[in-house]
Amino acid sequence: MNDSRIWVFHGLYAVAGGAFVLLPSSVPMGWRFFIAGVLYNLALPLFAVRCVEPRWIRIWGFLFPLSWMQIFPDWFLVEVLGTLEFPDLQFPKLGPVSAFMGLLWITPLFLIVGLGEDLAQRWGTRSAALGSAALSVLIFGIAEATLTLIPVWHPVGVKAWGPVALYVLIPEAILGASAWWAFRLTESRSILLRTAAAAAVMLLYIATLSVSHALIEG
Repeated sequence: MNDSRIWVFHGLYAVAGGAFVLLPSSVPMGWRFFIAGVLYNLALPLFAVRCVEPRWIRIWGFLFPLSWMQIFPDWFLVEVLGTLEFPDLQFPKLGPVSAFMGLLWITPLFLIVGLGEDLAQRWGTRSAALGSAALSVLIFGIAEATLTLIPVWHPVGVKAWGPVALYVLIPEAILGASAWWAFRLTESRSILLRTAAAAAVMLLYIATLSVSHALIEG
């Protein structure tokens, strides 16, 4: 995004949220992530209103249900492919997946979709798709490398570069590009159509995870 305000917002959130999650506390780790996710999803739309940026609100509105839908790919990885595990962080789970994950996907996806929109306006849709895919790999790669150390989750029995599972990289690139494209196509459409587009992004992610796992893991 070319607006420094949104980068400052996310930078401050990263520092404050990281300190809240990582500093010693009697609050269970799972609840810390949940609280951090709730605060983000309250603060971001309020910040957008304060900045008079309706597009930021529309991006958040598209991604909020998608963020919760992303529990299903994680569920698929745990129960079907057996390549992921969520340890007990003293917080409720949806199936085998820590429920707070539904609040966390939106943070990286907001930056990815926002960058895609900026690139589309400046350089066209091809640059936007490539840029959002590249940022997606970067952000989710960093997440894989850091959050697995807590661990919020950890890969099981897959080829990896350090803590980063290799088979997820291409699907994550496609996730970023498809999330941006789905938002762009449905930004001004009905809530029902935007929700259906978000579901299509989630299902595409599951499909690409399955294919990538078959190709890389054999």
